[in-house]
Amino acid sequence: MLWSNCMEQFEQLVSPDIYVKWIKPLLLGAYSDGVITIIVPNKAHAQYVDANVISIIKPVINRKFGGEVKKLRYALGDKPSQLNSNDGINSFLKTGTNGEISNPFIVPGVNKISVPSQLNFDYTFDNFVEGECNRLARAAGLSVASKPGESVFNPIFIFGESGLGKTHVAQAIGIEVKRLFPEKHVLYVSTHQFVGQFTAAIRKGELNEFVKFYQMMDVLILDDIQELSGKPKSQVAFFNIFNHLHQNKKQLIFTSDKSPVELKDLENRLISRFKWGLSVELLAPDFETKVAIVKNKAKKHNIDLSQQVIEYLAENIHSNVRELEGAVSAFVAHSTLLQTPATIDLAHKVLSAFVAKHKREITIELIQDVVCDFLKIAKDVFKSPTRVREVVIARQVAMFLAKEYTDLSLKSIGKATGGKSHATVVHSCNAVSDLIETNKDFNRTIEQIKNCLR
Repeated sequence: MLWSNCMEQFEQLVSPDIYVKWIKPLLLGAYSDGVITIIVPNKAHAQYVDANVISIIKPVINRKFGGEVKKLRYALGDKPSQLNSNDGINSFLKTGTNGEISNPFIVPGVNKISVPSQLNFDYTFDNFVEGECNRLARAAGLSVASKPGESVFNPIFIFGESGLGKTHVAQAIGIEVKRLFPEKHVLYVSTHQFVGQFTAAIRKGELNEFVKFYQMMDVLILDDIQELSGKPKSQVAFFNIFNHLHQNKKQLIFTSDKSPVELKDLENRLISRFKWGLSVELLAPDFETKVAIVKNKAKKHNIDLSQQVIEYLAENIHSNVRELEGAVSAFVAHSTLLQTPATIDLAHKVLSAFVAKHKREITIELIQDVVCDFLKIAKDVFKSPTRVREVVIARQVAMFLAKEYTDLSLKSIGKATGGKSHATVVHSCNAVSDLIETNKDFNRTIEQIKNCLR
């Protein structure tokens, strides 16, 4: 009779759908010494009740049973000890063999629960080679790690071309947070994984558990956020997770191959939130940074390289950090495994084979070098503020080709060309296009420069 009275009250307090689906199936098992056993259809049902409606039904139970209920225990059929309210179910946190993180059932009151961070502890700030191309990102990352969720850099949005170290910086922040605040829940996950988990949660009817899992994080690192494009349902779930974490001063870290304003097929409200904190771009490394990267990589391999070899490798890999490190690894492998002296001749041999296997990526740095060589303009003059006509034309040609051959934004192209504005890049590209159409000699020059790039 008491339980029937409770049921009548429950029905008045929740929507018909909630009552029919989640409360009506509950049966009273036993009541003794302030402990009530409630029989539930399955484990997922118990977890939903504990997470979503227990705050509604428990006051009713207290009143109807004439005293404070000390504990609610959930039972499957005739097994009253199988499930206990407020028990942490850590087994749901284990990473599956397919690389996806299982979505755990989060029970209110669980304070100590183990979450695998999925961080690669090789990606530390100590292993990150700093240069002009990434100094701001590194400094901002260290600032975020010292006060996760509390600085103005929330979220921090790290963007740039592939292979420039976005993932390294993002994971380094997470590793530093774990070093400074071991108790914090830090999670690194690719957006591809996130979308896969979301899809699986929908299929299994575990969407609430999926969202609650992510909402318990102190630091969430989502890699390649652009992969949310064109996935409206995943975006809605992520929007709710973002709002919860941000409102509770939890740190959000995103990486992308594009700046927030260049992302397509994403809801405007998400793009707007990406701009709330700090957006920082990683650029291709300059020569000095590449030299430092080669030295760092050689040190890891425990091999001494001459300055001549170091500079040769740095000069001849133009695309990105990842390819430069790959070239060094190939050189080291030839030298150590084949017991060949680490000479400049070996560097020539290895690099020619390496470049043959890895098609050279056309970067803005490469474009500028080729334009300067072809038009006989010194690189330092090209980078200087001089307004000499020949130099201005060289800059315009470089910006035009960068727009054609790279995925860089106009802002990034201008920044890499002496800090020119977006409007200057647009004007330069239009000017070069007009000359190509009206001047045959100029058109021939552009084609010759393009041939040098191919």
